[in-house]
Amino acid sequence: MMRLWSFLGLVALPALLSALYFGAIASDRYAANASFVVRSIEGGGGGADMLSSLTGMTSAGSTRSDSYVLGRFLHAPDMLRRIDAALGFDRLFADPAIDALQRLDPAAAFEDRLRYWRRHATSRFDATTSIFEFEVEAYSAQDAVDIANLVLDASVEVINRLSEEARSAALQQATQELQRAEDQLRAARAALTTFRTARNIGDPTINLTLQEQRISTISGQISSLRADVASLERSAPQSPALGVRRNQLAGLTDERDRLRAEIAGADGAGALAAAVLSDYEDLQMSQEFAQQYYASALTSYESARANADRQQRYLAVFADPYPEEIAKYPYRILTPALIFLGLSFAWLVGLLLTQLIWDHRR
Repeated sequence: MMRLWSFLGLVALPALLSALYFGAIASDRYAANASFVVRSIEGGGGGADMLSSLTGMTSAGSTRSDSYVLGRFLHAPDMLRRIDAALGFDRLFADPAIDALQRLDPAAAFEDRLRYWRRHATSRFDATTSIFEFEVEAYSAQDAVDIANLVLDASVEVINRLSEEARSAALQQATQELQRAEDQLRAARAALTTFRTARNIGDPTINLTLQEQRISTISGQISSLRADVASLERSAPQSPALGVRRNQLAGLTDERDRLRAEIAGADGAGALAAAVLSDYEDLQMSQEFAQQYYASALTSYESARANADRQQRYLAVFADPYPEEIAKYPYRILTPALIFLGLSFAWLVGLLLTQLIWDHRR
Protein backbone atom coordinates (compact mmCIF):
# COMPACT_ATOMS: atom_id res chain seq x y z
CA MET A 1 0.00 0.00 0.00
CA MET A 2 2.86 2.41 0.82
CA ARG A 3 4.36 1.77 -2.57
CA LEU A 4 1.06 2.57 -4.26
CA TRP A 5 0.62 5.82 -2.35
CA SER A 6 4.22 6.84 -3.02
CA PHE A 7 3.78 6.11 -6.72
CA LEU A 8 0.57 8.11 -6.84
CA GLY A 9 2.07 11.03 -4.94
CA LEU A 10 5.52 11.13 -6.49
CA VAL A 11 4.84 9.99 -10.05
CA ALA A 12 1.19 9.85 -11.06
CA LEU A 13 0.05 13.15 -9.56
CA PRO A 14 2.95 15.28 -10.89
CA ALA A 15 2.64 13.61 -14.29
CA LEU A 16 -1.09 14.28 -14.29
CA LEU A 17 -0.56 17.93 -13.34
CA SER A 18 2.06 18.33 -16.08
CA ALA A 19 -0.28 16.74 -18.60
CA LEU A 20 -3.03 19.11 -17.48
CA TYR A 21 -0.75 22.12 -17.75
CA PHE A 22 0.80 21.28 -21.11
CA GLY A 23 -2.43 19.98 -22.55
CA ALA A 24 -4.84 22.70 -21.49
CA ILE A 25 -3.08 25.68 -19.88
CA ALA A 26 0.32 26.30 -21.49
CA SER A 27 0.25 29.01 -24.13
CA ASP A 28 1.31 28.20 -27.67
CA ARG A 29 4.81 29.33 -28.60
CA TYR A 30 5.49 29.96 -32.27
CA ALA A 31 8.98 29.68 -33.69
CA ALA A 32 10.56 31.58 -36.56
CA ASN A 33 13.81 30.41 -38.12
CA ALA A 34 16.35 31.89 -40.48
CA SER A 35 19.57 30.56 -42.02
CA PHE A 36 22.44 32.42 -43.64
CA VAL A 37 26.15 32.34 -44.30
CA VAL A 38 28.71 35.09 -43.84
CA ARG A 39 30.56 35.50 -47.11
CA SER A 40 33.39 37.61 -48.41
CA ILE A 41 33.49 39.16 -51.88
CA GLU A 42 36.81 37.48 -52.58
CA GLY A 43 36.19 33.96 -51.39
CA GLY A 44 32.50 33.49 -50.65
CA GLY A 45 31.87 31.57 -47.45
CA GLY A 46 35.54 30.61 -47.25
CA GLY A 47 36.92 34.15 -47.09
CA ALA A 48 39.03 35.55 -44.31
CA ASP A 49 37.53 36.58 -40.98
CA MET A 50 37.81 40.08 -39.57
CA LEU A 51 41.01 39.34 -37.66
CA SER A 52 42.54 38.06 -40.88
CA SER A 53 41.47 41.25 -42.64
CA LEU A 54 43.27 43.32 -40.01
CA THR A 55 46.48 41.33 -40.35
CA GLY A 56 46.27 40.97 -44.11
CA MET A 57 46.20 37.16 -43.94
CA THR A 58 43.54 34.61 -44.81
CA SER A 59 42.84 31.21 -43.31
CA ALA A 60 40.66 28.18 -43.87
CA GLY A 61 37.33 28.12 -42.10
CA SER A 62 37.74 31.84 -41.95
CA THR A 63 34.17 33.04 -41.46
CA ARG A 64 33.82 31.11 -38.21
CA SER A 65 34.79 34.01 -35.98
CA ASP A 66 32.30 36.29 -37.73
CA SER A 67 29.51 33.75 -37.29
CA TYR A 68 30.45 33.18 -33.65
CA VAL A 69 30.24 36.94 -33.13
CA LEU A 70 26.67 36.87 -34.45
CA GLY A 71 25.86 33.97 -32.14
CA ARG A 72 27.01 35.99 -29.16
CA PHE A 73 25.25 39.08 -30.45
CA LEU A 74 21.91 37.21 -30.59
CA HIS A 75 21.98 36.89 -26.80
CA ALA A 76 23.63 40.23 -26.11
CA PRO A 77 21.95 43.02 -24.10
CA ASP A 78 22.01 45.22 -27.20
CA MET A 79 19.71 42.79 -29.01
CA LEU A 80 17.23 42.93 -26.13
CA ARG A 81 17.28 46.73 -26.27
CA ARG A 82 16.68 46.68 -30.02
CA ILE A 83 13.67 44.37 -29.64
CA ASP A 84 12.26 46.46 -26.82
CA ALA A 85 12.67 49.69 -28.79
CA ALA A 86 11.23 48.32 -32.05
CA LEU A 87 8.54 45.87 -30.93
CA GLY A 88 8.05 46.34 -27.19
CA PHE A 89 9.39 43.51 -25.05
CA ASP A 90 6.50 43.70 -22.58
CA ARG A 91 3.95 43.61 -25.39
CA LEU A 92 5.58 40.46 -26.74
CA PHE A 93 6.17 38.53 -23.54
CA ALA A 94 4.22 40.17 -20.68
CA ASP A 95 0.77 39.93 -22.26
CA PRO A 96 -1.85 38.78 -19.70
CA ALA A 97 -3.09 36.28 -22.30
CA ILE A 98 0.12 34.29 -21.82
CA ASP A 99 -0.10 31.66 -19.09
CA ALA A 100 1.38 32.65 -15.75
CA LEU A 101 4.26 30.19 -15.82
CA GLN A 102 5.59 31.48 -19.14
CA ARG A 103 4.60 35.13 -18.88
CA LEU A 104 7.29 37.74 -18.19
CA ASP A 105 6.88 39.75 -15.04
CA PRO A 106 6.39 43.38 -16.17
CA ALA A 107 8.40 44.51 -13.14
CA ALA A 108 11.32 42.17 -13.96
CA ALA A 109 14.81 43.66 -13.82
CA PHE A 110 16.85 44.00 -17.00
CA GLU A 111 19.01 41.00 -16.12
CA ASP A 112 15.90 38.86 -15.64
CA ARG A 113 14.55 40.04 -18.98
CA LEU A 114 17.86 39.13 -20.61
CA ARG A 115 17.73 35.61 -19.16
CA TYR A 116 14.10 35.34 -20.33
CA TRP A 117 15.09 36.40 -23.86
CA ARG A 118 17.95 33.92 -23.98
CA ARG A 119 15.48 31.10 -23.23
CA HIS A 120 13.46 32.19 -26.27
CA ALA A 121 16.37 32.49 -28.74
CA THR A 122 18.73 29.74 -29.85
CA SER A 123 21.43 29.57 -32.51
CA ARG A 124 23.60 26.95 -34.16
CA PHE A 125 26.65 27.23 -36.38
CA ASP A 126 27.73 24.38 -38.64
CA ALA A 127 31.50 24.67 -39.00
CA THR A 128 31.48 22.24 -41.93
CA THR A 129 29.04 24.17 -44.13
CA SER A 130 29.53 27.61 -42.49
CA ILE A 131 25.75 27.87 -42.15
CA PHE A 132 24.44 29.90 -39.22
CA GLU A 133 20.89 29.18 -38.06
CA PHE A 134 18.85 30.82 -35.34
CA GLU A 135 15.37 30.36 -33.94
CA VAL A 136 13.30 32.78 -31.90
CA GLU A 137 10.05 32.11 -30.07
CA ALA A 138 7.02 34.29 -29.42
CA TYR A 139 3.39 33.82 -28.48
CA SER A 140 2.04 34.67 -31.92
CA ALA A 141 3.30 33.60 -35.32
CA GLN A 142 3.61 37.17 -36.61
CA ASP A 143 5.49 38.35 -33.51
CA ALA A 144 7.99 35.53 -34.00
CA VAL A 145 8.54 36.55 -37.63
CA ASP A 146 8.91 40.22 -36.66
CA ILE A 147 11.54 39.34 -34.07
CA ALA A 148 13.41 37.10 -36.54
CA ASN A 149 13.44 39.85 -39.19
CA LEU A 150 14.73 42.33 -36.62
CA VAL A 151 17.50 39.90 -35.69
CA LEU A 152 18.41 39.52 -39.37
CA ASP A 153 18.54 43.29 -39.90
CA ALA A 154 20.67 43.74 -36.77
CA SER A 155 23.01 40.94 -37.93
CA VAL A 156 23.46 42.64 -41.29
CA GLU A 157 24.27 45.87 -39.49
CA VAL A 158 26.83 44.16 -37.26
CA ILE A 159 28.55 42.46 -40.21
CA ASN A 160 28.63 45.71 -42.17
CA ARG A 161 30.14 47.55 -39.19
CA LEU A 162 32.77 44.87 -38.63
CA SER A 163 33.56 44.83 -42.34
CA GLU A 164 33.95 48.60 -42.48
CA GLU A 165 36.13 48.65 -39.36
CA ALA A 166 38.35 45.93 -40.82
CA ARG A 167 38.53 47.78 -44.15
CA SER A 168 39.48 51.04 -42.43
CA ALA A 169 42.14 49.31 -40.37
CA ALA A 170 43.57 47.60 -43.46
CA LEU A 171 43.71 50.92 -45.34
CA GLN A 172 44.97 53.03 -42.44
CA GLN A 173 48.69 52.50 -43.05
CA ALA A 174 48.39 52.91 -46.83
CA THR A 175 46.29 56.05 -46.37
CA GLN A 176 48.82 57.57 -43.98
CA GLU A 177 51.67 56.76 -46.38
CA LEU A 178 49.76 58.34 -49.28
CA GLN A 179 49.08 61.45 -47.20
CA ARG A 180 52.77 61.79 -46.36
CA ALA A 181 53.64 61.44 -50.06
CA GLU A 182 51.07 64.09 -51.01
CA ASP A 183 52.41 66.49 -48.39
CA GLN A 184 56.00 65.93 -49.55
CA LEU A 185 55.09 66.46 -53.22
CA ARG A 186 53.09 69.57 -52.38
CA ALA A 187 56.00 70.97 -50.37
CA ALA A 188 58.49 70.25 -53.18
CA ARG A 189 56.30 71.97 -55.77
CA ALA A 190 55.77 74.95 -53.49
CA ALA A 191 59.54 75.28 -52.90
CA LEU A 192 60.22 75.22 -56.65
CA THR A 193 57.50 77.79 -57.32
CA THR A 194 58.82 80.05 -54.57
CA PHE A 195 62.36 79.77 -56.00
CA ARG A 196 61.21 80.76 -59.49
CA THR A 197 59.06 83.62 -58.20
CA ALA A 198 61.82 85.04 -55.98
CA ARG A 199 64.32 85.11 -58.89
CA ASN A 200 61.78 85.95 -61.59
CA ILE A 201 62.99 83.10 -63.78
CA GLY A 202 61.40 80.20 -65.55
CA ASP A 203 63.44 77.06 -66.01
CA PRO A 204 67.21 77.79 -65.70
CA THR A 205 68.02 74.62 -67.58
CA ILE A 206 66.07 75.96 -70.55
CA ASN A 207 67.99 79.26 -70.32
CA LEU A 208 71.25 77.31 -70.26
CA THR A 209 70.23 75.34 -73.33
CA LEU A 210 69.36 78.55 -75.15
CA GLN A 211 72.76 80.02 -74.23
CA GLU A 212 74.54 76.94 -75.53
CA GLN A 213 72.56 77.14 -78.74
CA ARG A 214 73.51 80.84 -79.03
CA ILE A 215 77.22 80.03 -78.51
CA SER A 216 77.01 77.34 -81.19
CA THR A 217 75.42 79.80 -83.62
CA ILE A 218 78.02 82.47 -82.86
CA SER A 219 80.84 79.94 -83.27
CA GLY A 220 79.53 79.11 -86.70
CA GLN A 221 79.42 82.77 -87.60
CA ILE A 222 82.99 83.25 -86.28
CA SER A 223 84.24 80.39 -88.41
CA SER A 224 82.58 81.89 -91.48
CA LEU A 225 84.01 85.36 -90.74
CA ARG A 226 87.51 83.95 -90.21
CA ALA A 227 87.32 82.32 -93.59
CA ASP A 228 86.21 85.62 -95.14
CA VAL A 229 89.00 87.55 -93.38
CA ALA A 230 91.62 85.04 -94.53
CA SER A 231 90.36 85.26 -98.10
CA LEU A 232 90.33 89.06 -98.10
CA GLU A 233 93.84 89.21 -96.60
CA ARG A 234 95.09 87.16 -99.55
CA SER A 235 93.15 88.78 -102.32
CA ALA A 236 92.47 92.39 -101.18
CA PRO A 237 94.46 93.40 -98.13
CA GLN A 238 93.58 97.07 -98.62
CA SER A 239 89.86 96.52 -98.97
CA PRO A 240 87.58 98.43 -96.50
CA ALA A 241 85.52 95.26 -96.18
CA LEU A 242 88.45 93.60 -94.46
CA GLY A 243 88.25 96.04 -91.54
CA VAL A 244 84.51 95.55 -91.26
CA ARG A 245 84.92 91.77 -91.19
CA ARG A 246 87.65 92.03 -88.53
CA ASN A 247 85.45 94.24 -86.35
CA GLN A 248 82.53 91.79 -86.73
CA LEU A 249 84.83 88.90 -85.88
CA ALA A 250 86.12 90.64 -82.76
CA GLY A 251 82.58 91.49 -81.61
CA LEU A 252 81.31 87.95 -82.09
CA THR A 253 84.37 86.52 -80.37
CA ASP A 254 83.80 88.77 -77.36
CA GLU A 255 80.11 87.77 -77.27
CA ARG A 256 80.99 84.08 -77.40
CA ASP A 257 83.61 84.44 -74.65
CA ARG A 258 81.13 86.33 -72.46
CA LEU A 259 78.47 83.64 -72.86
CA ARG A 260 81.01 80.91 -72.12
CA ALA A 261 82.15 82.81 -69.02
CA GLU A 262 78.57 83.05 -67.77
CA ILE A 263 78.07 79.31 -68.19
CA ALA A 264 81.44 78.44 -66.63
CA GLY A 265 80.92 80.92 -63.79
CA ALA A 266 84.20 82.70 -64.39
CA ASP A 267 82.87 86.10 -63.24
CA GLY A 268 80.40 87.23 -60.59
CA ALA A 269 77.36 87.02 -62.83
CA GLY A 270 78.40 83.63 -64.10
CA ALA A 271 79.00 82.33 -60.59
CA LEU A 272 75.58 83.60 -59.55
CA ALA A 273 73.95 81.91 -62.55
CA ALA A 274 75.76 78.67 -61.75
CA ALA A 275 74.60 78.85 -58.13
CA VAL A 276 71.03 79.51 -59.22
CA LEU A 277 71.19 76.59 -61.62
CA SER A 278 72.60 74.34 -58.89
CA ASP A 279 69.86 75.33 -56.44
CA TYR A 280 67.23 74.87 -59.13
CA GLU A 281 68.49 71.41 -60.02
CA ASP A 282 68.40 70.42 -56.33
CA LEU A 283 64.80 71.57 -56.03
CA GLN A 284 63.86 69.88 -59.27
CA MET A 285 65.46 66.64 -58.11
CA SER A 286 63.51 66.86 -54.84
CA GLN A 287 60.29 67.31 -56.79
CA GLU A 288 61.04 64.34 -59.04
CA PHE A 289 61.76 62.19 -55.99
CA ALA A 290 58.53 63.36 -54.37
CA GLN A 291 56.61 62.51 -57.56
CA GLN A 292 58.10 59.01 -57.62
CA TYR A 293 57.33 58.56 -53.92
CA TYR A 294 53.75 59.72 -54.49
CA ALA A 295 53.30 57.38 -57.47
CA SER A 296 54.59 54.45 -55.40
CA ALA A 297 52.35 55.36 -52.43
CA LEU A 298 49.34 55.72 -54.71
CA THR A 299 49.97 52.28 -56.23
CA SER A 300 50.28 50.75 -52.75
CA TYR A 301 47.07 52.46 -51.64
CA GLU A 302 45.11 51.22 -54.65
CA SER A 303 46.41 47.70 -54.07
CA ALA A 304 45.46 47.83 -50.38
CA ARG A 305 42.03 49.25 -51.22
CA ALA A 306 41.34 46.55 -53.80
CA ASN A 307 42.43 43.86 -51.34
CA ALA A 308 40.25 45.36 -48.58
CA ASP A 309 37.27 45.54 -50.94
CA ARG A 310 37.69 41.86 -51.84
CA GLN A 311 37.63 40.94 -48.16
CA GLN A 312 34.43 42.80 -47.33
CA ARG A 313 31.70 40.81 -45.59
CA TYR A 314 28.05 40.39 -46.36
CA LEU A 315 25.19 38.18 -45.18
CA ALA A 316 23.79 35.70 -47.70
CA VAL A 317 20.34 34.71 -46.39
CA PHE A 318 18.89 31.59 -47.99
CA ALA A 319 16.09 30.75 -45.53
CA ASP A 320 13.89 33.67 -44.53
CA PRO A 321 11.59 33.49 -41.49
CA TYR A 322 7.95 32.70 -42.16
CA PRO A 323 4.84 32.59 -39.91
CA GLU A 324 3.94 29.13 -38.65
CA GLU A 325 0.34 27.97 -38.90
CA ILE A 326 0.76 25.48 -36.05
CA ALA A 327 2.64 26.32 -32.86
CA LYS A 328 5.88 24.40 -32.48
CA TYR A 329 5.99 24.58 -28.68
CA PRO A 330 5.21 23.31 -26.15
CA TYR A 331 5.31 19.57 -26.83
CA ARG A 332 1.92 18.83 -25.29
CA ILE A 333 2.25 15.05 -25.40
CA LEU A 334 5.97 14.45 -25.46
CA THR A 335 6.83 16.65 -22.47
CA PRO A 336 4.29 15.06 -20.04
CA ALA A 337 5.37 11.63 -21.27
CA LEU A 338 9.03 12.42 -20.59
CA ILE A 339 8.11 13.78 -17.18
CA PHE A 340 6.20 10.61 -16.38
CA LEU A 341 9.09 8.39 -17.55
CA GLY A 342 11.64 10.43 -15.63
CA LEU A 343 9.61 10.40 -12.42
CA SER A 344 8.94 6.70 -12.83
CA PHE A 345 12.63 5.97 -13.23
CA ALA A 346 13.48 8.10 -10.21
CA TRP A 347 10.71 6.40 -8.20
CA LEU A 348 12.02 2.95 -9.15
CA VAL A 349 15.57 3.88 -8.21
CA GLY A 350 14.34 5.26 -4.90
CA LEU A 351 12.30 2.12 -4.31
CA LEU A 352 15.30 -0.12 -4.97
CA LEU A 353 17.53 1.95 -2.71
CA THR A 354 14.92 1.84 0.04
CA GLN A 355 14.62 -1.92 -0.32
CA LEU A 356 18.41 -2.32 -0.15
CA ILE A 357 18.55 -0.24 3.01
CA TRP A 358 15.84 -2.33 4.66
CA ASP A 359 17.54 -5.54 3.64
CA HIS A 360 20.84 -4.27 5.00
CA ARG A 361 19.26 -3.42 8.36
CA ARG A 362 17.82 -6.92 8.62
